[in-house]
Amino acid sequence: MWWCVNAGGTPHPVGAKLPNPFGLNDMHGNVAEWHADLWMSGFLPRNHQGGSWRDRGFVCGADWNSKADPTFRDSAIGFRPILPLP
Repeated sequence: MWWCVNAGGTPHPVGAKLPNPFGLNDMHGNVAEWHADLWMSGFLPRNHQGGSWRDRGFVCGADWNSKADPTFRDSAIGFRPILPLP
């Protein structure tokens, strides 16, 4: 994963590291994902998870979540487009 120790202070193109056993790239680190999570969001409709290129390793797991104001923008937070399975 790309994190504060090896990222050189910048995000990296998706796929620069090997995929996980499911064939998915950059699930931890590089850029944290923003998402709407009705269970965790409370009064703020946007959360981010997964950590980023400037976070410590313990923040880069999918189990880490942080609330953020919906207007917050940052180069360390992005999104992951998904498609339903056929």
